[in-house]
Amino acid sequence: MKNDKKNQVKGIVDPEMPKLIYPHGKVYTRRDALRAGIINMTAAYTLPSVVEWFARAGVAEAEEACNSAGGGGMPAYVEIHAAGGMAMSSQMIFGPKEDPNQYLPSYTTVGMGSGAALVNRTTLEFANKATFFDAAGVILGIRASGITATTLAKTVAVGIPCQSNDDSSNNMLSASGIITKLGNIGEVFPPTGTQQTPSGGRHLPAFTPPPAPLVVQSYEDLANALQVAGALSELSQQQKTSMFRLTSRLTTEQSRVLAGMSGAEQLSALAKCATGTNLQLVGTGVNGVDPRQNTAIATLWGINNAPDNAANVVRASIAYNAMNGKGGTGCWSNGGRDYHQNPRTATDTADNDIGVQIGRTLETAAILNKPICVVLSSDGSVSSQTSEVPGQATFTSDSGNRGAILMFFFDPQRPPVAKAKQIGGMTTGQVADTRFPTGGNPQLAAAAVAYNYASFAGKLSGIEAAIGQRPFSLGDLEKVILVSKG
Repeated sequence: MKNDKKNQVKGIVDPEMPKLIYPHGKVYTRRDALRAGIINMTAAYTLPSVVEWFARAGVAEAEEACNSAGGGGMPAYVEIHAAGGMAMSSQMIFGPKEDPNQYLPSYTTVGMGSGAALVNRTTLEFANKATFFDAAGVILGIRASGITATTLAKTVAVGIPCQSNDDSSNNMLSASGIITKLGNIGEVFPPTGTQQTPSGGRHLPAFTPPPAPLVVQSYEDLANALQVAGALSELSQQQKTSMFRLTSRLTTEQSRVLAGMSGAEQLSALAKCATGTNLQLVGTGVNGVDPRQNTAIATLWGINNAPDNAANVVRASIAYNAMNGKGGTGCWSNGGRDYHQNPRTATDTADNDIGVQIGRTLETAAILNKPICVVLSSDGSVSSQTSEVPGQATFTSDSGNRGAILMFFFDPQRPPVAKAKQIGGMTTGQVADTRFPTGGNPQLAAAAVAYNYASFAGKLSGIEAAIGQRPFSLGDLEKVILVSKG
């Protein structure tokens, strides 16, 4: 190719450019470049693009985003949401806020019978000896998930009794935005989730919204996010690499021109970071993204020969990439938990399924030797028929004031430390106690999750900047921050 103005952009020429084939004819002008998709696609993936991801997060945050990779060296973070109002207060046995180790007189409207009877139906679980109902679906599911005794012994569980709105996607129960702002940013993907919502799940983010999530309803969504699209998809792998090498130079050397535009310095940083990431991706492909390529993980989730859109392939893909540094925070939602009026055996089976998902996520972290925080939440909860016998009563109606959040922290090196099993407490009326800030405010409960994650990650110094404020008094913070690294 001759070194003339027609075939150059500001005098920048890639020596490999003569090898390129232009599927829509050779490009000569900026207008032609735009029409062919080259300029539009120089710094972009498809759904979502790196540029789109950074732009939604705020141009001023470009440098922070570009400098963070692979989860920022922080523990992985995965949210599991049970849509419809799961029996959240019928899993862990919550005590009064004054003394979490004491039983309430009665648990008859949350399906666990009298306090006296429940004493003999209590099991101590995880490294912190958290108290669970021995027939609770979540704990039985965790045990049946394939999780090892070693993983259980290096996990702690903490609950947060918290009232929330029944059957609503507007509960601010997600801490994903705070944790992303704290520094948990993926090397390749933005936060991932199964829903087209700001959190990626059937809830809303608390305080700080995360970048727009990559919606994953099939493994193919992850694979497609790593491919160039439009006219560029017709180029060979070598040609794609050459294209991104050229645009990386172009965005660097044209920065002086961009500096005259509004916000140009930030936009230039975005373009340079995005094209550099694309150059890496087009050269390496999608290896290390599919959990089915890891034999131990594929066997754990039962997905060795499963199709891309199988539910467990989606869950395992989100969890795997949240842990291996490719993705940021992960989230998936489970439907079918608006299950009151169903037989108790059916609701227990649904809870068991959630427990299996938690256990497999924890064991995936063990296989990858990665610390993790797994959070279970639901929009509202349920109440049961009154019965003195633990595990007998059917759940009969929605009851958002009996909601809760469960947190599970795993560290492959040593068990985390948990000062107590719960934040806040339950009243003798068997509802979340609103006298503690987290009891009546889902957003504050999510902030409590973020504080404990930050403590576990050794990042407490940055938590209030990530939230944008200090949502708790100093006195309350002592009761909120329960988990730390062992």
